[in-house]
Amino acid sequence: MIKADEPLRAPAPREREVLSLMAEGRSSAAIAARKFVTGKAVSKHGNSVFGKLGLQQSEEDNPRAPAVLAHRRT
Repeated sequence: MIKADEPLRAPAPREREVLSLMAEGRSSAAIAARKFVTGKAVSKHGNSVFGKLGLQQSEEDNPRAPAVLAHRRT
């Protein structure tokens, strides 16, 4: 995860597209089909976005909820 003194990086264009589709409530399979990529690629983009935005995933919460909130702030 990102260190406290490390600046956050902006998501790449494809990562922003995936984040936007996550915020719409689309499943990984739906995002993969729409973007013509594999489910594994969607997962990699999502994990990269989480890291760049400094979001931590919790087993107790929906893993996409922090990403959706971050997207709403942009």
